Amino acid sequence: MTQGGESRERAHVCAAALGAVLFLGACSGNVQERTDENPIVGQPGSDASARDVEVAPVADAGASDAGATDGGASGEDAGLGYDPATSTPIDRDGDGRYDTFECKLGFFLQGDRCADQNECAVDNGGCVGATVCVNTFGGFVCGACPAGYVVDPVTGCKDVNECLVDNGGCDPMTRCSNAPGRSYCGPCPSGYTKNDVGACVDTDECALDVDGCDALTTCTNTEGGFTCGDCPQGYTGGGASGCLDIDECAAGRSSCDPLVRCINTPGGVSCGACPPGYTGDGVTGCTDIDECAVDNGGCDPSVVCTNRGGGFTCGQCPPGYAGTGGTGCSDVDECALNNGGCDPLVACTNLPGGFQCGSCPSGYVGGANGVCQDIDECAAGNGGCDPLTVCTNRPGARSCGECPPGYMGTGATGCIDVDECATNNGGCQLPTVCMNTPGGFSCGDCPTGYRGTGLTGCTDINECVENSDACDPLVTCMNTLGSYRCGSCPFGYTGGGSTGCVDVDECASGNGGCFPGAVCTNLMGSSACGACPLGYDGDGRTCTNIDECATPLNTCGGTSICVDAVPGFDCLCPEPGYRYDRAANACLDINECAEDAALCGANGQCENGAGTYFCSCRVGYVRGDAGCERYNACTVSSECHPSATCGPFGLCQCNPGYFGDGRVCFPDGGP
Repeated sequence: MTQGGESRERAHVCAAALGAVLFLGACSGNVQERTDENPIVGQPGSDASARDVEVAPVADAGASDAGATDGGASGEDAGLGYDPATSTPIDRDGDGRYDTFECKLGFFLQGDRCADQNECAVDNGGCVGATVCVNTFGGFVCGACPAGYVVDPVTGCKDVNECLVDNGGCDPMTRCSNAPGRSYCGPCPSGYTKNDVGACVDTDECALDVDGCDALTTCTNTEGGFTCGDCPQGYTGGGASGCLDIDECAAGRSSCDPLVRCINTPGGVSCGACPPGYTGDGVTGCTDIDECAVDNGGCDPSVVCTNRGGGFTCGQCPPGYAGTGGTGCSDVDECALNNGGCDPLVACTNLPGGFQCGSCPSGYVGGANGVCQDIDECAAGNGGCDPLTVCTNRPGARSCGECPPGYMGTGATGCIDVDECATNNGGCQLPTVCMNTPGGFSCGDCPTGYRGTGLTGCTDINECVENSDACDPLVTCMNTLGSYRCGSCPFGYTGGGSTGCVDVDECASGNGGCFPGAVCTNLMGSSACGACPLGYDGDGRTCTNIDECATPLNTCGGTSICVDAVPGFDCLCPEPGYRYDRAANACLDINECAEDAALCGANGQCENGAGTYFCSCRVGYVRGDAGCERYNACTVSSECHPSATCGPFGLCQCNPGYFGDGRVCFPDGGP
């Protein structure tokens, strides 16, 4: 908007507001205030210069109600030159008296009075085109608008959008674009060409050879486009992207037997012959010949013939035989070499495919491979000897060792423990106890709280002196006979003097009495509260909300307003269609079209506006009861004859028994 446009708009907005004593902040940019600290000069080009206005004394605000305003004093007290038609009184020092005045919108200070501002002197007052600006008292008016525009009460002249009526005369498939004083028709959509009268007709891409279809496929023209046929069998791809021969061999999609060679051909394959050892062909399949089915494949009867793909194999000769399965197997005489591996004490007997060793003599047991091993009588139950003695194995027998010290008897008959405690308490000093043990004895430990042994004697231990950790350092340790006693933990601690004093974490319960959000710090025996959370003031235990809107913390910019919150504050936009943007610190227009793609329906078009949005129908659609509907000329205009029917594509067709163009129909036989 130009400077003149801003003045004209503000003149309309502020005209009503300045009729009252209080004036809107939006108008203050054109209002001049007279003060001693900020003198105002006259209108540019005027001979008048600024000078101070004598402030006339006024009576108390409550002295009289006659002529009173919200300031509590009469506007006439504003001083010499004050005129309620051109100026507004001001209580500058806030004492309830008017002591100066300021000019209203449309007036400027000239000498000691407010004179009319000639808005038409600058930029034709903001009037557009060939319109004439006429100055009025406190404002101005614009003359008639030029062709292609209509009068607007706010902006002066507003452009006429020709596209709103019959799509601006453009083809329904094109888009009408409005411009100042005129409109333009957009191009036809893809697949259509504009003819001499501006209508969009279908382009036959196939006839023009611009379809791009593969030479192996067929091009079919369609309304607004074309389609390419499918690639023939043996090819992949599409008519539009191109047809490529399928290598069935590489893709594993051929019908050839896996044993033969696959040869790719255009649109097909060729299969090679079956390899040796197989019957059949590469197309119907190769079948393996089972050589083992006849005479065991020529293998020795004692081995297994295994058929394999394209051949066979003979198994190995069984153990105890020499040779191969293919040449023949013969028995091996194992006893002829090293007695067949049998123990020298026994006889080796050869058998077909193996051998056998004789039994071991008395006192031996047969082992692996016919080896005779001595029987270890000590290996089971210590050979019958006492468990405390050693059993020694001997060829065909065993012997038991002597009983250990502290026992009496023999290893063969049994060892009996000697009870040393039965005589003189075993030599242990009282009050300790002598405890007999297998093969010996031991003296019991001194009681708890005493030092020494049962053999040397027991003395009291001073735990408070010798064990600095007996009690918690915060309590007093008191020694007793055989023990000690710990004092109680001090205030602010829990536990016991002997188990340990643990500081009580006051912050673990109820935040230690601190205000929610303030940091509670546990101290030894007490706690401390940190600063109040952001948006609060206090000592951490008692915090009160800060009204940031009443402090310099209020950073809401633009047209946003500050609303106090607990805690903090929010910047809100008073006008609908706007949302506060923190990064820009201003109220920015909401793009409803971008946030809701379905806002204007399936066939509608959404256009964002300042604080609002506008819906229009796509080309070829018109507004209906259910939203944007397909345009149908004869349905919309009802141009068909009563004896005609609206057919496809919006064409009127006479009913059977009538002839004509649909808009005019005559009975068969003449009009």
